[in-house]
Amino acid sequence: MLESIDLFGYAKVNLALGIEGCQKGFHNLDSVMVSIDMGDRIVMKRRDDNQINVSYTGGEVFPFDNAYRVASAVAKKYNIGGVDIIISKGVPVGVGLGGSAVDGAGIIRGYERLYDIKIDDNDFMVELGGDIPFLKTGGSAIVKGRGEIIIPIELPSIYLLLVYGAPSISTQKVFELYDEIGGDNGKSSDFLVDLEPFNALEKSAIQIEPSIENSRKLLEKAGFRYVVMTGSGSGYLGYELDENKFITKVERAKELAPTYGLKVRILKTIKDLQ
Repeated sequence: MLESIDLFGYAKVNLALGIEGCQKGFHNLDSVMVSIDMGDRIVMKRRDDNQINVSYTGGEVFPFDNAYRVASAVAKKYNIGGVDIIISKGVPVGVGLGGSAVDGAGIIRGYERLYDIKIDDNDFMVELGGDIPFLKTGGSAIVKGRGEIIIPIELPSIYLLLVYGAPSISTQKVFELYDEIGGDNGKSSDFLVDLEPFNALEKSAIQIEPSIENSRKLLEKAGFRYVVMTGSGSGYLGYELDENKFITKVERAKELAPTYGLKVRILKTIKDLQ
C-alpha cells in the first residue's frame, strides 16, 4: 500500500450544455464534457491518525474548502485514515473548467490508490460536486442528470482555444436567472451529429456580467467558426477541426487579446487520466 501519491487533477470544458428541466430543486443536464490538459497538482500523504489537512502552495484560502469537504466525506464513508493534502492550483477560478470539483475528483482518485479501494458511487460523488463523477472518469462523455450519469463517447480531433480573464460569475446566480429567463437550449445528440456548440446558461451569464461577451467577440473576430461559453462561464472556447486553420486563428486571437484585456491558452484534450 502506498504511503504517498502525486497526481494531476484534470479540468474539463463543456462543448455543449443543455438543461432538461428541473427535478427536486436540481437541474437535469445534457452536456458534452471533455477532459483537458489544464489542472491542479495534488500530493496526498497517509497519516497514522484520522486527521485531514489541506494546504495550497500558493497560499490560497477558501471559506468553504471543497477539497477538505470531499476528503472528510470519503474518509468517513469508507472508514479510512487521515491524509495530508497539498494542492498546487493551475485552474483559474470562475472560468467554467470544473473549479473546486477538479480537486475533489483528484482526491477521490488519490484515495483509491493510497488505500487500494474502489470509489464508484456516482450518487455519493455528485452530492460533493456535480462535475466530480465526470472529472474522476475523464475522457469525453455525455453527462446527464445532476452529473451522475456518464456516457463515454468518441469525438473527432478538436483543437481548442480558451479565452479567459473576464470577471467570474456565481454559478448559483446563473442557474437562478436561467430559471427566470431561459436560454438557448440544445441536445447532446444533435451536437454529436453536427458539432455545433450551445450553452443554455450563456444568456443568463451575459445578463449578469455583460463583459464576458467580449470573449465571444474576440474569438469570432479571430475567425473561429465554433464558439461557446464553457460551464456557467466566464471562459469561452473557440475550436476547429482543421489544425492549420486553428493555428492561423490562434495567432489572430493572440493579437486581439490585449485589446480586450483577456488571456488565451491552447488546450489539449485528454483521453485517459494518468
